[in-house]
Amino acid sequence: MMTWNAREVTTVSMIDTVLFDVGGVLTFDPWETMVLTPTQGLADRLRIPRPTAEAAGVRLWPRFSLRSASEADYWRQFSALVNRDVEMDIVASVRKLIVANPCTAEALAIVQSRTMRWGVISDNTAFWFPQQLALLGISIEDDALTLLSYEQGRSKSSEGIGLFELAAEKTVPRRTLVIDDRDHNLRRAQAVGFATARYSFYDDPDGRGLLELVKNSTE
Repeated sequence: MMTWNAREVTTVSMIDTVLFDVGGVLTFDPWETMVLTPTQGLADRLRIPRPTAEAAGVRLWPRFSLRSASEADYWRQFSALVNRDVEMDIVASVRKLIVANPCTAEALAIVQSRTMRWGVISDNTAFWFPQQLALLGISIEDDALTLLSYEQGRSKSSEGIGLFELAAEKTVPRRTLVIDDRDHNLRRAQAVGFATARYSFYDDPDGRGLLELVKNSTE
């Protein structure tokens, strides 16, 4: 659920900013959940071989997460790659599989009560990010700490300057905690100088682990 290393333990008392990943931390990841959820996802419902569906999602991700684009265009291209017609009514039904971490609001309230800054750093799309915010019922007041791949044209893993490098220009990395569910993202964040913690909403469906992490890291 969460992993702390020596960097995190030694810096936790100095944290004044928290950057949250969105998919996998505050909500389920959109395309993986909508397409690959066993039985209920698009792959199984439309009888698309799961490797084919997954390959299509992976192939489309950089096309749509590094620029502004429409969800309708995404599903048109997905349909072509899997050789199935994916209608928007079935998309609407599987969209309901994406759920929000129930402890998000409480975790953010703790951060705010301690007069700390917070924001999001996310490889995301122009159409799924607003849907995730709506599910969470939150707004992000600090535009400087809203780092999104589709707005910046670069991802967390982009060569050279990526999202973490951009975040380092807006924060003090050694005083900033990055919470992410993917190890390669955490390694990149650590290389830039951020304190990090691994957390997966998939492993913690009631969200209490996120709350515990935030409490412990902002005391």
